[in-house]
Amino acid sequence: MFDLIVYAGGCYAIIGTAGYVIGHPAVAKRYGTTFRKSGAQEPASRQGIIARQFAHAIQMVNFLVYAIAGSRITEYQYPPSISELYTEATRRAFDMSNHFFITTGSPHSRAYYPRNFAWFYPTLLDAATIRDSEDIANRVALLEQSLKTVVISARNTPYTTTLVAFSQKRFAAVNYVTPPSDSLLGVLCGIEQLLGQATPLSPPIRAAVLAGTALLSEYRADLAAQARYLISQLSPATFETASGTVTCPLFDIQKNKSSATDTRRERMRFVVNANIWSTLRKAVSLGIIGSEEVADCIGCDLLSYKEKILDLFGSEGFIRNSVDPNYPAEGIHAITLDFAHVNRGFWDFSSAREAALFKNTVAMITGSDEFTDTSGKCFFVSAENARTGLIHWMTVPSYHGRTVWPALNVEFADRLLDLADATNDADCFARAATTLQQIKRYVASANGYPELLDAHGKPYRTWIYRSAVADSWFPRFASVWYKAFGERLA
Repeated sequence: MFDLIVYAGGCYAIIGTAGYVIGHPAVAKRYGTTFRKSGAQEPASRQGIIARQFAHAIQMVNFLVYAIAGSRITEYQYPPSISELYTEATRRAFDMSNHFFITTGSPHSRAYYPRNFAWFYPTLLDAATIRDSEDIANRVALLEQSLKTVVISARNTPYTTTLVAFSQKRFAAVNYVTPPSDSLLGVLCGIEQLLGQATPLSPPIRAAVLAGTALLSEYRADLAAQARYLISQLSPATFETASGTVTCPLFDIQKNKSSATDTRRERMRFVVNANIWSTLRKAVSLGIIGSEEVADCIGCDLLSYKEKILDLFGSEGFIRNSVDPNYPAEGIHAITLDFAHVNRGFWDFSSAREAALFKNTVAMITGSDEFTDTSGKCFFVSAENARTGLIHWMTVPSYHGRTVWPALNVEFADRLLDLADATNDADCFARAATTLQQIKRYVASANGYPELLDAHGKPYRTWIYRSAVADSWFPRFASVWYKAFGERLA
C-alpha cells in the first residue's frame, strides 16, 4: 500500500511539473508553446475529475516551487522607497508578455480568481494609480483579456471560483473551496472599471469604454443567465432575532458558498449575501437584467431586499458575520472584517440606520484587543481562527482568522472614508488614516505588498505556505491612499 501511495504521489508530481512548465508564461514566451499555436482560438475551460486533478497537481507544484525558491520579498541594504516599490510591482503585475490574465502574484500566479476584480483590484483604472501611458494601455488590455477569458471559457453557471491555466487558451474550471457567491460580482466590477464607473475621480478611457461596451453587447445574454441563476438559488428563511421575526432571502442556507474569505465554514454569512445583493444591483445598473424581473423573482425590490439583510444580520445593533445556528458566536467573536465588503458594493450609507450599524460594528472592532495586531492599527479577519476544513486546519490555520489582510484593511479604511463623508465624522477619517499609514509601513518593511501578515506584521508563513507578493493588489492601496491624502504613489 505504501509503495502504491508513493507511486501515485510521484505520478501526481510529474504530471503537475509537466503542466506547470509547459503552460508557464515564461516558457510560452521563449518557445512559443502556447502563444503561436493559439491563433484566433477562443479560450476554453475543461471540467470533470481529470481536469480538476490536473489543475490540483499544477497548483501543488506551483506552491512548492514558491515555498522552496523563496519569496521575491528580500532584504535590501538600501530599502527602496514606496514609490519605487510601487513602480516595480505594477510593472510586474501588468507585463503583457508574462501574463495570460491579471493575477495576484506567486504562489497564485497560475490561477485566475474572477472575484478578485471586486475584492482586490476594483480600481485598476483609477488615474491616481497609473504611472504612464504604457502602464494604462497594459492595464486596459489585460483587463479586457481577463474578462473575455471568463465570459468565453467559463459559460457554465455559475462561474467557478477559479480557472487554472494549462496554457494561454486552456483552463480547468475548479471550485476552491465551495461554489462561489462572488465570481459574477467580480466580472461585473471589471466591466464597471472598463466603463469608467469604478471611481468618481477618474475620467473614462476611450479604449476601455469601447472594450466594456463590446463585452456588454456581445455577452449580455450570458451575464443575464448568470444573474438569473444566482436569483434561483435564493431561498427565503425565517429567523427569530433580537429585534423580532425576520424573513430574508439567503443564498447559502443549504451549504456555505465561497467568497474572499472562503475557508470559513459558516453558512448564512453576511458577506455572501451582501455579494448577491451587490451583484444584482450592478446587473440592473448595467442593463443586464431589469429591476422588475428581480423584484418579481425575489418578492421585493432591491431596496427592500437590502433592508431585510440589515434586519437579519444587524438585529443586535452590529453586523453579525453569520446566523448559522451550528456556529454560534457572541460579541466580538460574531464579527469578521469582511463585513466592510467591496468598493461600490453593499454599503452606500444612504440611510442613518445603515451608517449606525456600520459605525457600531467599527467601534466593536477598533475597541477590541482581540481584533488588533501588535501595532494596534490594523485588524485581523476575525478575533479567533475560523473552524475550517481539515486541509486548511493542517496547512494554514489562521488564513482567514487571526491574520492581517492588508487588502481587507484597505477596504475597511475606504468604507470609513465614505462614512466620514456621509456623516461628517472626523473620527472615522482619523481611524482610516491611521490604518492606511500602518499598511504603508508594513509594505515598506516587507519590500513589497504582502497578501497577508501575522500578528506581528510579518508575512504569514506556515510549514507549507508562504504568503504571496500581491503585486496587482498594490494599485488598490494607491487608490485609497490618494482618496485619503491626495498623494500619488505612482
